[in-house]
Amino acid sequence: MMIPDVVRQMIRNEDGMELLGNCLGSVKILQETGRAKVDAVVLAQEGTDEPGFCSQLLFAYPDILIMGVTSDMA
Repeated sequence: MMIPDVVRQMIRNEDGMELLGNCLGSVKILQETGRAKVDAVVLAQEGTDEPGFCSQLLFAYPDILIMGVTSDMA
C-alpha cells in the first residue's frame, strides 16, 4: 500500500517538509531511512506486523518520528 493521497498533499502543503519517496518492505525502509537521514517516517499500515517493525525502526533510529496511516482514514 502506498501513502494515501490526503497525507501526500498534507506533506506537500507544509513548509519545511518534503516527501522523499516510497519504499516497500521493512528492509528497504530501514535502509532508506538511514541513507536519507530523515526526521520522520510515514508508514502506510496493513495487518498486524507494524508494531514490531516500528520497534525495529526506533531501535535503529531513536530520534525519528513515526506516523502510521491506513487506507481507510476518514
